[in-house]
Amino acid sequence: EPRDNWRALLQSRIAHLVLEAHDTADAALRLNQHMWQELQVHYEPNLSPHVLSPCEVIAHGRASCSGLSILLVAACRSVGVPARVAGVFDWGDGSGNHAWVEVWCQGVWSSIGAAEPSSLNCTWFAERASNAPAVFASTWAPARMGKRTYFPLPWSSSA
Repeated sequence: EPRDNWRALLQSRIAHLVLEAHDTADAALRLNQHMWQELQVHYEPNLSPHVLSPCEVIAHGRASCSGLSILLVAACRSVGVPARVAGVFDWGDGSGNHAWVEVWCQGVWSSIGAAEPSSLNCTWFAERASNAPAVFASTWAPARMGKRTYFPLPWSSSA
């Protein structure tokens, strides 16, 4: 994916949507409810990996769950809401994959479906994700006293 200056672009286009937000959860919910119309972006299945960067999604006006999640994470981060992409590469039953967004609110990661208006942690995929073979999300942790920290990719045979 190209490296875009998405932070400045998103701040200029969506920051007004969260001016009256009470906390990070409220800001994330307001973005997810209103930014899609503001940016004129909608869901279209089977587009990944062709449209993934935030600026590409905006330029094309559509994306799959992966592209929408990447855009919502970028939007959240552009207004100061910690967010990350999470998902499953396989539900375990051969029916495909899914990506969603997790936002850091009150000391925990809470899930929300990009362009799927709902409350935090009240998503259509929550039960499915709890039964999936594996759920993946990026994380960061400091190295421990001279030891290296590894975050292996789940599909790597050397993990």
